Amino acid sequence: LLGDNTSRQGAWLQLSDSELDQFNTPNLTIGNSTSGEIIVANNIIRAQATDVSLISAESIVTAGGSLDTGGGTLSLSSGNYGSLAPLSSGMDFTASTTTFSSESRYQATINGTTVDTLYSQANIIGGVNLNSSQLEVIGGFIPQTADTFTIINNDGTDTVTGTFSELPEGSLISFNTVPLEISYQGGTGNDVTLTALDITPTIDLIDDLTIVENSPRQTVQLAGIVAGSSVTAPLRVTASSSNTQLISQVDVTYTSNAATGSLSFMPEAGQAGTTVITVSVEDGGIDND
Repeated sequence: LLGDNTSRQGAWLQLSDSELDQFNTPNLTIGNSTSGEIIVANNIIRAQATDVSLISAESIVTAGGSLDTGGGTLSLSSGNYGSLAPLSSGMDFTASTTTFSSESRYQATINGTTVDTLYSQANIIGGVNLNSSQLEVIGGFIPQTADTFTIINNDGTDTVTGTFSELPEGSLISFNTVPLEISYQGGTGNDVTLTALDITPTIDLIDDLTIVENSPRQTVQLAGIVAGSSVTAPLRVTASSSNTQLISQVDVTYTSNAATGSLSFMPEAGQAGTTVITVSVEDGGIDND
């Protein structure tokens, strides 16, 4: 428990800012791979530039406090049983560069669109190195199209180096069935943002078909059907003919969320000519209607 000198129950190791000032060292490591949760409960400001490492087998949380390395670097390493979780409403970390370990999991909580109240944000002064750490997005909120969440607010012009694991610029994350697009150049150009998208559903191109007059019923396979607005939004496939004297009805066989389906039609007897069969794929959108 960093920055807190109040009495607490349980087996907490409490280190206040003044107590940490007793360690006059250019390198300061707090915790190790077996340590419990680390909570920054009040402000920690190093009097001189100090390269600080916080290491926990569980979570590293800012809850009411911030950590300023005095110009040194900051390394954050949470374990398999925890995460990096910014819960403070103000500044979280000030360092020349804040680096997330590749084993760490950064947890963004989204329960609404109000920053620091309904969704969590890490406020960082200095460079940020994501170092292929993991990103976990939790919460019960259903974002609407264009809702944007700045999950890491990086000051000034300091750059964001690296990306979250397997999430390059523009990748999509499914959050409560809504696709969120990640950017490392969001906000003022150097923030990490998640934006809810409304994506058009897709279907593979269908080849032209030529048949002779009085042909029997025809069946055409459909493939590559993918929802857009939501990963599991209901899908509907419809088809119509531009020349109803040649083909009066087009029947579609399709089960929602399947990637394939088919359409069939019976040419009218004794008729010849051309028609355009238009196949439409519609998803239920974010509101699933």
